[in-house]
Amino acid sequence: NGEAQQAFLLLQEILARGTDARVILFNAVIKGFTNEGLVKEAIMLFDFMRTIGVQPNLVTFNNVIHAVSQKGSLPEVLRLYVEMKLAGISPNDITYSVLINFLARKSLVNEAYEAWREMRMVGVRPSVITYNAMFNALGRAGYVDAARMIVEEMSAEGISPDMYTFSILIHSLGKAKKLDGAKTLFEKIIGKPGSVNMVIYTTMITALSKAGEVDEALDYFEKMMTAGHSPNVVSYTAIISSLANARRLEEAYALFQAMDTTGCPPNLVTYKVLTRAFAEVGMCDRIDGLILEMRARGIEPDVSFYSSLLAGYKKSGNTDIACELFEKLKTERTPIDTGVLNSMFGVLVSGGRVDAAYDYFQKMDKYGCTPDELSYNIICCGLRGAGRLEDALVVEEMKRLDCVKI
Repeated sequence: NGEAQQAFLLLQEILARGTDARVILFNAVIKGFTNEGLVKEAIMLFDFMRTIGVQPNLVTFNNVIHAVSQKGSLPEVLRLYVEMKLAGISPNDITYSVLINFLARKSLVNEAYEAWREMRMVGVRPSVITYNAMFNALGRAGYVDAARMIVEEMSAEGISPDMYTFSILIHSLGKAKKLDGAKTLFEKIIGKPGSVNMVIYTTMITALSKAGEVDEALDYFEKMMTAGHSPNVVSYTAIISSLANARRLEEAYALFQAMDTTGCPPNLVTYKVLTRAFAEVGMCDRIDGLILEMRARGIEPDVSFYSSLLAGYKKSGNTDIACELFEKLKTERTPIDTGVLNSMFGVLVSGGRVDAAYDYFQKMDKYGCTPDELSYNIICCGLRGAGRLEDALVVEEMKRLDCVKI
């Protein structure tokens, strides 16, 4: 698998010759595995180096913690972090950046802040990367005021924000529905040479689009192109989504068609946004053509695509078409996950077909799926609405017993 595998073969050759394997070589290979997403291989090599007496250093632990944080669980990451300190190796700003980002992705904002406080208490000076990690954690939780306080701390430290800092802050303000603050920040940095790039414009466009400010988002889209920045697939998809949500579907479709002319072909998310929009308003005749088109581009619909499409059919009340799609998925042996089944439950319950929804619910294991909290809630509401109180109580008891970990 690329350069990491070649480096691993070189490492095996050195070991076979009895050459003293230095930690720097292991670090290089572990980092290569991590960069290529080969987490299991990175961990195996980390364990192996210790069995032959090569002691990991700060760089090793940082690489392995980073690898595990990409796909691992909280206990795994914390175990490595504790092992690192027990080995007498003090975490640095890179360690804390990885840890804070990981905790933010897990929505453990309080824990991320505790890691930040620990870092400050032990005297580790944060870099702009560490600050960005903390801004990301606070922004995800909507703690915009707390992020502003840390911005002031950053300024006092004499650390200059980079484009990612601005992007994170604008995204956080937009998520908190503080669009005036986002626009003020944008205008504040626009005068700084090189500060406002395509990433900043895209973040601003996305924030406005998600807030339903379609015309303003289009205005920033035009400004971006005037400033010489070519739109990317994220900015195009954000605008298309905004237009679709405003039911300006012909404008959305026209922009979609324009993507190829600017050398920016649509991706799976773009198709998902557009097909769902057509499904929500009952324009089902446009959907098959789009699916054929995306497949011709080599883009295969995934479970999230079908889950989104089924949710669109639910909104327009097209229960029969949704059922036809689900039967087609089963016939073609398309992988079906809990998200797809939840969307199907919603379609059937809203269409008055509670019996069918309950039947699918009872056979979830046939598809290799287990119910989550949403599954239980949809089915319980449907059964209660249909007057099937006894069955609803059975499902509620299943949930209470935590037959699956919710």
